[in-house]
Amino acid sequence: MKRLLLVPLFALFACSSSTSEPIATPDAETSETGDEIVPAKSIGSITLGMRYSDVRKVLGEGKATGLNNLVFGRWAERNLEVVFASAEPATLSDDAIVLAVGALSGGAFRGAVRPGLTRAAIEAVLGKPSDLVTTYAYWASGVSARFDKDGDAGVAVSVSVHAPYVPENVVAEMKPSGGAGGAPKAPDPAKIKRIDMHLHPGYFGRIPGPTKGFIVGSIPPFTQLYAPAALAAAIDPWVPFVGIKAQTELAAVDHAVLYAVYTQHTTGFFTNEDLEKVFTDPRNVAADGLPWAWGFASIDYFDGFVKADGTLDEAIAKPRLAALASYFEKRRDVFVGIKLAHAHQAVAFDDARYLGVYDIAAKHDVPVYLHTGFSPFPGAKNERAFYDPEGLRNTIKNLPKVRFVLGHVGQGDAGAVEHCLALAKEFPNVYLEISALNRPTLRDEDGADVTPDTSKPQYPYVIAQIKARGLVEKTIFGTDGPQFAGMVKGYVGLLEKAMADAGYTADEVHRVMSGNFLSVYFPSK
Repeated sequence: MKRLLLVPLFALFACSSSTSEPIATPDAETSETGDEIVPAKSIGSITLGMRYSDVRKVLGEGKATGLNNLVFGRWAERNLEVVFASAEPATLSDDAIVLAVGALSGGAFRGAVRPGLTRAAIEAVLGKPSDLVTTYAYWASGVSARFDKDGDAGVAVSVSVHAPYVPENVVAEMKPSGGAGGAPKAPDPAKIKRIDMHLHPGYFGRIPGPTKGFIVGSIPPFTQLYAPAALAAAIDPWVPFVGIKAQTELAAVDHAVLYAVYTQHTTGFFTNEDLEKVFTDPRNVAADGLPWAWGFASIDYFDGFVKADGTLDEAIAKPRLAALASYFEKRRDVFVGIKLAHAHQAVAFDDARYLGVYDIAAKHDVPVYLHTGFSPFPGAKNERAFYDPEGLRNTIKNLPKVRFVLGHVGQGDAGAVEHCLALAKEFPNVYLEISALNRPTLRDEDGADVTPDTSKPQYPYVIAQIKARGLVEKTIFGTDGPQFAGMVKGYVGLLEKAMADAGYTADEVHRVMSGNFLSVYFPSK
């Protein structure tokens, strides 16, 4: 059955981790006229990082279309397309920044990589593509191409240049925190209107090939040539106008929560060490003087945590658990919770081999966030044992001091949704998080697949049930973004309207949008 995606790019996980220096183009037969295409740098005089005010001096006014603050400028007479991060939605602001430049079929271009060349000819210069998705080829050295057909004889219809990226599929062994930050500063709930507790930074080069293909196939066709640039910018915390912080500002979200993830065989990875570097950046400050973003640390369950014979490898598990604990011992000022994704980490909810994480949560008094519900990504475990929190019941019962936050409220499976709601009602230490609910039901309460009705997303039912069952004070807002430019703002509006339609009071909406997060993650002593 086809599964629908609210793309967690992520989840998702995609920003450029390499330098922006141009890649030398080897000698090859080239056209002698037209704009020169230089991978990782420029097409003609339009270079990466250039401002629109300077582009306009060279090309004149461009015809702009946009996906919120990701704006595409086209100059038809030059067969050029330029992708910008812009200060204004669907408009080219003077300070808009060039993220990618595209050469379209029919134009005059020169260089070893250009429209009109066969894939075989381009590969003779650049080598095999780092990533290949249907007729789109992406080279980590900073160039992409769309071909008219598969195979070596395919002819490039369009070519783009973008910042290079580093393909990575091996996760370094977990390291302990390298800093010291002390206790967290208590936020003032009266001054915080919105918190998005579910945002994913990352690196495009760390997304597994099948998942890259899935993501590229899920974005609008006119953006696919520019996927390495557009996705990288969306998931970088600091890219102006379209990065994660800019997206929260656009949505009037006061604070964010960023996730570390060790899901290298499904969606990609962003380590605890990577996240700590984000938090030490001087830009990680909000209007109230507190960190703009806090974070959830995670653990690598792959690569030896469990031996081939099925037993726990203590020589690997113990150091990883100690590394995880160090982020709460040394950096409790910014690391406020633990993130687990059983469906992405191939761990069943009732698997006792992984219980050591909950011991850390209890010792350091940090909540545990758990992915529940379907995952649309290749390689994820979509059997109920891996996403239905009913399998967590005994753990919840036996660890009453650990706060469990059930992410997505079991989305996609009516049975898992019901179990999330029931567990939150039954246990005082269970909470709900309402991200990624703008999708239809895919499986009924009996576990049978159903034909999804795209006109009936899950969030109205879930929001109404939370109100009806008296669970408003146990519900926390998140988006599972940023995914694409404007997604955070759109989901904020969607869920706030749903709560108003369901009869939530202004105080209840405030509780869901920020107050409940602060109660769970910054409890008063």
